[in-house]
Amino acid sequence: MFSITTSTTNLYFIDNDAYMEFINQFYENTLKLPVKGGKDKLYLAINNHASLSMLNDIFINDIFLKDAKLRELIMIKGLGEEYYYENFIKENILNLIKEIGNTSLFPENRIIAKNTFTLLTHLQIGYKAPDFSIVTSKGDSISLDSLKGKYIYLGFWASWNESSLLEMEIAQKLYQDYGKYIEFISVSMDKDENAYLQYIKEHPEFKWHIAHYKRDVGLITDYRLKNLPEYFLIDPDGIILQAPAFKPSPNGDYQSIDLTFFEIKKKLEPKKVRVIGVRD
Repeated sequence: MFSITTSTTNLYFIDNDAYMEFINQFYENTLKLPVKGGKDKLYLAINNHASLSMLNDIFINDIFLKDAKLRELIMIKGLGEEYYYENFIKENILNLIKEIGNTSLFPENRIIAKNTFTLLTHLQIGYKAPDFSIVTSKGDSISLDSLKGKYIYLGFWASWNESSLLEMEIAQKLYQDYGKYIEFISVSMDKDENAYLQYIKEHPEFKWHIAHYKRDVGLITDYRLKNLPEYFLIDPDGIILQAPAFKPSPNGDYQSIDLTFFEIKKKLEPKKVRVIGVRD
């Protein structure tokens, strides 16, 4: 269920939590309760035309939404609610929210729309990966921006987790095969940092970027970590390709990340030019 909260807004008269609770309850499922004859108009406005002006023309007929600022806020809320259902085209919903964020006459609504867009696209394929900043076991500072232009295989693990340890061992072979094309990053979630350091000491053969999360709660929140191990594949522009990504090992009917890496390698390897009359 999508609700506009003070954390989504940052500004506005809706810094008042009680007022926002009233707004969310009074305008619950906004796009499911259009004015008479409005359902077809909604489909036209969102699915057929992705038109903000057409959407506004529908809502302006609501006696409680004569105020343009409030009307736009409720449009953002309604679009955010419907994103999680199958009634409307998700891409069009995002485009409408993005348009409000770029063109609204009300600065507060622009911020709300941009925050809503970020919330809805968080960890979604095709959108920017959350930033991260870590220091590896070798003392190197690594961030999403510092690796721009490279594919990133970001994994979260712990030395107490048997599945994690198995994946780390398999990742060693993958790194040997694909480390030239992909940046491997493994972030330990060990509460005891000494356990992480001991494990790294026992495995000098692991040559890729390995770090400890240093109790960075933001990292856990940004990547919504609930289970270990967990992996994410990020493209050279910092865009999510897989979330969660395939693991190093096959998991039941699920394939390994190996095939994906092979395709990346094939894409990045320079094409061989064959010259007639000359053997390869």
